[in-house]
Parts: sequence; structure tokens; C-alpha cells
Amino acid sequence: MIEKEISMFILEIKYKKAIIVKSPFGVMQCNFIQLFEI
Repeated sequence: MIEKEISMFILEIKYKKAIIVKSPFGVMQCNFIQLFEI
């Protein structure tokens, strides 16, 4: 449980950084995370 929590926290940080950077890879990463959450 703790490991999954940390993983989601890291993904959240990457998600926010991707939005700020607005890089093509970042956008793809954001979409992947959104699909993963669903």
C-alpha cells in the first residue's frame, strides 16, 4: 500500500512538471497517467 502511494505521488509530480514544461513527451506521459487513473 505504501509503495503504491509513493508511486502515485511521484506520478503526480511528473504530471505537474510535464504541464509546466509542455514537452511532447510530457503530454504523452500525462495522457498515460490519466488512462492509468481511469
